Amino acid sequence: MWLTSTSAVMSAAERAPSQQPAPQVQPVQLKTLGWALRRAALGLTILLVATGFGAWLFYASIEPDGARGPGAQSEYALPPG
Repeated sequence: MWLTSTSAVMSAAERAPSQQPAPQVQPVQLKTLGWALRRAALGLTILLVATGFGAWLFYASIEPDGARGPGAQSEYALPPG
């Protein structure tokens, strides 16, 4: 017998249906257009924030050339000439 089987999980009070009233089943409520628009706006906001944060991290990880000035060669480049 599996540990998740119904008979192993149910307590003694749940096994005696004559003592408890039948549970009321709630009808499924459909989602509204407003709910869908709010969910889409939240998803787009999260996507934009994550993309912006990733771009900022990428930009911050690029080391500037510093004092060598514009057009300076990399330290790994061959000397001119």
